[in-house]
Order: sequence, then structure tokens, then C-alpha cells
Amino acid sequence: MRERLEKEVTSYLDTAEGPDSTGLAGLIDKAEAIDTEGYFDITKEAEDEKARVLATLCERHAAALERERLAAEREEIERERAELERLRAAQVPVEPKDPVSPSEPEAPAEPREMATTGGTVFGLGGTSPWDEALEDLISLGIDISAAECVLDAISNGDVRHVRLQP
Repeated sequence: MRERLEKEVTSYLDTAEGPDSTGLAGLIDKAEAIDTEGYFDITKEAEDEKARVLATLCERHAAALERERLAAEREEIERERAELERLRAAQVPVEPKDPVSPSEPEAPAEPREMATTGGTVFGLGGTSPWDEALEDLISLGIDISAAECVLDAISNGDVRHVRLQP
């Protein structure tokens, strides 16, 4: 009877070496279904062995679940680390601009001629209302040709009111 107990109950522990949590859960289900009534004189011993085997299987199942959880977390961390490295590699390094020394005066702007549909405007860079408005539009991210079209439309009276938001 003890050989049969060893073969039918204790052998579950040998089978429990290596399976993942799903395999161990299946072994636990099978071990719970073991009928200890057929061991006659050693029924108490068979019940104790079944309980010991189930406790060991449950411990191994919990350990397998924890290993699988940790492995999944490691994979997620590695995936995030790889994504971060990919994003870092894709970034263009920004070189800091040299600060303008306050002791160096800015060079005076050259007079320039700007032909518009409303006429020709002469001015020094940034000193005329046209140039100031052009600079404002460009600072909002509008390219120079579009900014000039907007100013032309305003000066020609085609547009009465413009509201731009940064």
C-alpha cells in the first residue's frame, strides 16, 4: 500500500518540477481529486500525504505566479527602457545659443524695400509698424510669405479684423 501511495500521491511532487503556474494549477486540481479511501489500513497516512503534497504544490504554484509576475514586470521595464532610448536617439540635440553680450551694441538694420500689393514700403527692420507686425506674425510661427499676405490683406482693407492666438 505504501508503494501505491508513493506512486499515486507522492509522485505529484516529482511531476511538479518545471511546469509554469498553469501546469501547477492543473496538478493541484488532480491532486485534490485523489481518493484516499482505498488505502484501507493506511488511510490516515494517505490523507496526511495528500495534504502535504497539496501544500507543497500550492507553495510551488504561488512561487511560479510570483516568478511570472516579476518576469512580466521586467519585460515591461525593458520595453519602456528601449522606447525611452529610441526617443532619446530620435531627439535632435539642441545647442545652446550664445548669449548676446550687453556691451555689444546691435548692428543697425539696413534699410530695405518691401514690395506689397498695397504699394512699396520702405523701412528699417523693426522700426515701421509694418515690420513690427511682420515680426509679430513670424514670432507666432507663421512663415514670412503668409505673414506678408495677411498684412497685405489688412492694409488693402480686405480684412477688417484679425485675431491671432499663439
